Amino acid sequence: MEPPKHKEIVYNKDLDFLDVQVDVQEGADIVITEPIEGFLKFKMNSKTGAIFEMMFFDIKENLKKEHGDYEYYEEEDCLEVYFSKQYSPEKSLCDMIYMGDNLLITFGRNKVGNLIGSSIVGLKKIMRKFGK
Repeated sequence: MEPPKHKEIVYNKDLDFLDVQVDVQEGADIVITEPIEGFLKFKMNSKTGAIFEMMFFDIKENLKKEHGDYEYYEEEDCLEVYFSKQYSPEKSLCDMIYMGDNLLITFGRNKVGNLIGSSIVGLKKIMRKFGK
């Protein structure tokens, strides 16, 4: 089985904005939600709740702040984003969004399939590799 490839990942250096396309949006009514104010937005299907895009804002500035909804581990270059207190990357079911070149982007789900978190392994490498 071949690992999933990115549909599109873009990091805008000037705006410090990371855009990760999760799925293709074909003819869907779109709604934008902001699970973490000032840091993370989702572009979603308004009828099904399917996530099409993750958009991270002001990454460098936000990583300096202490925040209960996400944590950045500098030594591992790993960002963990918590949508629920149950999120633990080691114990969650995993939806792989991107894998390659020692980089990994995943969604974490609980046993019934609810989205409870996300991990980005190699965040700064992703910012360099996909920077424009």
